[in-house]
Amino acid sequence: MKHCNQILNRNYFLYLFLSVFAATFGQNALVGSDFASGWGGNCPNPSNAGFNYLGLTTGSGASGTYGLTKSVSPGLKYFRFGVEWGGTTSQLTITPGSDVDVIPNATYSLNTACTTNGAMKYNVPNASYNYVFKTLNAGTNPTGTFVFFEVQGAVRSITAVTQSPLASSVTECHSTTITATLDGDLAVGQAVYLRYTTNGYINSTVVKLTGSGTTFTGTIPSFINALGANVSYYLFTAGDSNVATNGTNADLYTINLNNNSGPNYSYTVISGGPTTAIPDLNFEQALIDLNLDCTLDNKVFTGNISSLTSLDISGKNISNLTGIEAFSSLKDLYCSGNLLTGSLNLSVLPNLRYIDLEDNDLTGLNITGLTDLVTLIVWKNNLTSLDLSTNTNMDYLDCDDNAFTSLDVSALTNLNQFYCSGNVLTGLDVRGLTNLVNFECAANSSLSCILVDNVDAATLKASTIDPLQSPSTYWTKDPAATYSYCDCSLITIWNGSSWDNGAPTNGTYAAIISGDYSQPANINACTLAVISGAIVTIPSGYNVTLNAPIIVASGSSFTLSSNANLIQTNKSSINLGNINVNRTSSSLFRLDYTLWSSPVAGTQTLAGFSPLTLSNRFYEYNTTSDVYNSVSNGISFGLAKGYLIRMPNSWVDYVASPPSIPASWTGTFSGTPNNGDITYTMSLAGNKYNAVGNPYPSALIMDNFILGNSSNISGPLYFWRKRNDATNSTSYSTCTTAGCTLNNGHPYANTDFISVGQGFIVKATKATLKFTNAMRIANTTNQFFKTKQIEKNRIWLNLLADTTPINQMLLAYMTGATMEIDPAIDGAYINDSPTALNSLIGNEEFAVQGRSLPFDGTDVVPLGFKTASDGNFTIAIDHVDGLFATAQDIYLFDNKTGIETNLKTSSYAFAATAGVDNTRFTLKYQKTLKVPASTTNNNSVWVYKNKGSLYVNSGAKAIYSIKVYDVQGRLLAEQKEVKSNTAVISNLKASNQVLIVQIRGDDNSEVTKKVAN
Repeated sequence: MKHCNQILNRNYFLYLFLSVFAATFGQNALVGSDFASGWGGNCPNPSNAGFNYLGLTTGSGASGTYGLTKSVSPGLKYFRFGVEWGGTTSQLTITPGSDVDVIPNATYSLNTACTTNGAMKYNVPNASYNYVFKTLNAGTNPTGTFVFFEVQGAVRSITAVTQSPLASSVTECHSTTITATLDGDLAVGQAVYLRYTTNGYINSTVVKLTGSGTTFTGTIPSFINALGANVSYYLFTAGDSNVATNGTNADLYTINLNNNSGPNYSYTVISGGPTTAIPDLNFEQALIDLNLDCTLDNKVFTGNISSLTSLDISGKNISNLTGIEAFSSLKDLYCSGNLLTGSLNLSVLPNLRYIDLEDNDLTGLNITGLTDLVTLIVWKNNLTSLDLSTNTNMDYLDCDDNAFTSLDVSALTNLNQFYCSGNVLTGLDVRGLTNLVNFECAANSSLSCILVDNVDAATLKASTIDPLQSPSTYWTKDPAATYSYCDCSLITIWNGSSWDNGAPTNGTYAAIISGDYSQPANINACTLAVISGAIVTIPSGYNVTLNAPIIVASGSSFTLSSNANLIQTNKSSINLGNINVNRTSSSLFRLDYTLWSSPVAGTQTLAGFSPLTLSNRFYEYNTTSDVYNSVSNGISFGLAKGYLIRMPNSWVDYVASPPSIPASWTGTFSGTPNNGDITYTMSLAGNKYNAVGNPYPSALIMDNFILGNSSNISGPLYFWRKRNDATNSTSYSTCTTAGCTLNNGHPYANTDFISVGQGFIVKATKATLKFTNAMRIANTTNQFFKTKQIEKNRIWLNLLADTTPINQMLLAYMTGATMEIDPAIDGAYINDSPTALNSLIGNEEFAVQGRSLPFDGTDVVPLGFKTASDGNFTIAIDHVDGLFATAQDIYLFDNKTGIETNLKTSSYAFAATAGVDNTRFTLKYQKTLKVPASTTNNNSVWVYKNKGSLYVNSGAKAIYSIKVYDVQGRLLAEQKEVKSNTAVISNLKASNQVLIVQIRGDDNSEVTKKVAN
């Protein structure tokens, strides 16, 4: 379009306006005074009338004219159109006599009447904005149509147009790309358009071009380019809206044409030449949608696709990619979410750098020779193998959710992100992949080891993500971290007779067992995999210690014999597959019970564990009522929960005479071994007693468990030990950090540990009970283990009714104990038998009591005794340790009889009537104080007790001091400097015992009196 960029004065503009257009068209002009209202003049006016024309740049084209102006100031502006026809100029507006608001980009019709009153008005927001007024010539009728645009900057012109393919090379069924170059960046309010036609603009289509800066492109689609079609098009700038796509208003909205001669460009479509077969119609339709084809006829012109560099055909239901080989220039292929099956050969496209084939069902893929390939995404297919040996520039590989059994990534030294979860990998070697940043390889059920360089292992950090919902292990490059999952730098395989690379004894091997195994040896490995149908049995007394998971493949088995252990140091290790854990009870009769807890997770029911137990003899502990309630044997074991289960109904019955012999029973727990931090939620109802249990396939260090839960439980653990024979009345043994009382036998000899499968009772102080790997130990019951040196000097006393054991109590002088109640050390008597001997702290009974160090030989320990019936009883030492295993004597004093017995040399037998007597017995370590000979006339001193007070009368002599002892030699009360022959000692804290009163006169003479209190 030709135009003039200078601002014309009023007369020159009028002359130019008339002289240019008078020959053919009626002329249009913009009349006003900087858009100001209030101008006058005759109507109509002669051609030389003095209208105040605005300064305009004018042009014409496509049977229309336009004017360009700029306001000198913002605000409300008024204007009319001056229409020149036949030498007379009329002032036209929309509605004569009325001011009418107009807006940019809207179309308006001018009224035929000439007016000097009324105008069109618009509120100009910014003086720098340009306004383009476009009209269509009215012919013999002065009424015309106009539109105006607001451009927030310079109005741009098209300076160049390019076409691809060139006009002589446009082939059928191939789109044409048109590019416009502008003389500057487009301002807001302006756009670039392409108008094309195949019938001389009888019908046409307008397309808004896209782009940025000075370059914009549009497309004439492939279906327009039919063989022999004559296609014409031109480009123009206009307002950024309201240009009809059918071209109806293109003439009105065109304000700047490339030239003024009408259609600017044209071409004739020629034959497309050779074709490529596309048998999949969904594939071909996708090419039609991309303007690469025009007819659904199972072929595409090869020339239309051979130069294409990027192809996106995702989600098109394509099942056959035949024809892809003709895309010889292709670099990026997006083909996810289709229906591809079988094998796909992409090695014929050597320029490929990006391949996305996720969510198909491919079983094979050939990408050999694609040295430029950087990204490969084959997630959610069914691939079993992949040759990556030539793809050395690859930095991103996602092959999640396929069927890979092995994957060689050794050539991918540039690999940055690697995802291989959801396969059936048995091993993976990422040594040498020093650029690896993100690595995920979870949910491979048989994956036994991931090989890493020892040096590069320091840059790989493991963490577990949501193990309950989606077991996953992620590695993230972190130079400050250490590799904490599995540095399996060595592999050793058991083939049924030997290890091929040495026995796994130092924790660095990935141990793979592919043949039957039952060796009497410990295994200490990085990880352990049991595969190929191997049957593994770990004998009693041996342990398997792992840094990482144990994996038992389907068809294989792994069994821990009773008193064998599986221990894992990494709490994040997630085990796969089931194991069997055998556990043998103590020797019991048919009607006896064991409190069990499962060391594995899974669906095993109580009946599945003990199938010959009567169905109504499975119990849970009811915290609210403090009784065991029957529970269905069809439920599965709960994590860390205790269940009381009776022996099989076919077991040995108790017979008193001749006495039957009890027998132990072995149960088998089956499931995935528990590992890591475990939390059990306890009930705080009633007395807060809860039945819980060891949740691991290894023993627990009892002290670690108690101390680790010192704020969660009262301290002692209570183990079910009752046997249903005539000689057993006590149900529980009590254990604290001081030790255990062993009642009615014990399933293991070492009381420092909680056995595998062992249930027990705790008293909750909070709702949460914690189990951690730090509490675990590979103990086989014949080992001794202490985490630190703790001094313990202990006495175990047994109470017998005649010769029948009743209960046991424990006293411990030990590190950390005080003379008050120590929650982790002192174990309260659970009151499970009406006959018992216990120690006392205040008025409370304790089956286990700790007392402070250093040991004081003058210490006296009060004992509590009770019996439900009259009878003969015996108190005897079961065993001692520490200083009590030396010459230190242990005396039992019977306050009722005055008999003192050294239990180190003999037991003490006594008779008792039914009831509670917490004052009869004391335990001490020195002989009772002997009454010395008096140096004062004993008959002249009287001592008597009345209403809780002790009265002393020395006759004629003045008293200097009085001391009151009990028979154990403890000083109970003292008065000094009495200086009187009478004295009263009130509030004496002693009852039901003999007192020894020592009176010293002011002449230092002494008298000792005994008095019953």
